[in-house]
Formats: sequence, structure tokens, C-alpha cells
Amino acid sequence: MSAARLLITPLSGWETRIVAVADPGVEVPLVYPVRGWQWWQLVSVSALWAQGAGVANLTPTVTLASTGVTALLVSGSFFIIGAVTMFTNFAVGLSPSQADTGIALQALPDIMFTGDGQVTLGFAAGNVGARSVTNSVLGFIGRRYVNTRA
Repeated sequence: MSAARLLITPLSGWETRIVAVADPGVEVPLVYPVRGWQWWQLVSVSALWAQGAGVANLTPTVTLASTGVTALLVSGSFFIIGAVTMFTNFAVGLSPSQADTGIALQALPDIMFTGDGQVTLGFAAGNVGARSVTNSVLGFIGRRYVNTRA
């Protein structure tokens, strides 16, 4: 009888990547493709979510998707009022909290993905026409495919 094999062995040969992503513009969610990884995990997101003047409340969102898993939406447990910019950190292991209107902390799920995928930073509700996400930095751990020659 053979021993069971793990699909993912997270402690063997993993690496980290920190990526600064270009700003997508007003009303455009940031979409970052994750390519070339055997397995990967988004461990941190830092970004500025903003909305122009108005009364509607904006909620920051992070969506994770891969070829092996359907999309997973992580929504902030707080909202940003009109005419406010808020620096928000999503990370594995964080307890959600908000310090007045300047900074917020949100938890990411402790989930590893296999295959290619994407990370989307977006928004729920808010003042349409004035929402944006800028100054984004994504942190990954995982194992990339190794190019080999026969």
C-alpha cells in the first residue's frame, strides 16, 4: 500500500513575490493575472480605495479565481463614505478593524490555488463614476513551474 500524496506540498520549494500594479483608472477594477504557478496563495493586498463626493457607501472587494477553483469574493467588513480615500490592507490572519476613516484591515482566506488565475480588486456599491483603486501592491507565496529541457 502506498502513502497518500498531497496535491500541494506548501513547505517544499516555495517562493514569494511582491508586485506593484499599475493603476487601472476611475471606475475600472484592477485585474492582475496570475500565471506560471503550480500553486499560489494571495497573502496580502495593500491599496487605496477612493470615491468622489456623494452619499453612497463603497465597500472594497478582492476576488480570487483560478482554473481549479471558482471565483471567491472577499468583501471588506466596512464601507467608505462619499468623498473619502481609505488605505486598506487585506492579509491572511488579519482581524478586521478600522481606524477612523484613514486605514482599515481585512482578512484574506488561508486558501492555496492551483493553476493559472487572477486577482481582482474592485468595489461594491458606492458612487458610480467616482470609484477607484490605486497604489496597489500584491503579495504572493507559491511555487512556480520550473523550465526543464529533456
